[in-house]
Amino acid sequence: MIVQRAIERIGVPWRNGLGVQYEIICDGSLPDDWTWRLSTADITQDVPFSSFLGVTREFCVADGNGVVLNINGVDHRCEPGSITKFRGDNVVAAALTDGPMQALNLMLRCAQVIGYALLIFGV
Repeated sequence: MIVQRAIERIGVPWRNGLGVQYEIICDGSLPDDWTWRLSTADITQDVPFSSFLGVTREFCVADGNGVVLNINGVDHRCEPGSITKFRGDNVVAAALTDGPMQALNLMLRCAQVIGYALLIFGV
């Protein structure tokens, strides 16, 4: 088993340059040669998210007091441990609730994941 310590992961700028993410595991390479990826991100200020066309995102508050995600003009309060799903091409901005927080993010390229499922399950 390989143990990966959070402090050893290298920060990679967000696509929009307004934040930093730390890759946990990915089935390809950054920036765009992947089907799925799991990462963390430290959110220390109110900030818009990067756009990822064709990607499904799952956002979880891993540490901190939470955040409000404004997704296409609608506020979604994200509490510690909650999961918020949204399309990667949605317009999303984070507003901190009470201080900095860390997010756990799962991203899936929709068409490719569905294609793999069809191949594996013979559908």
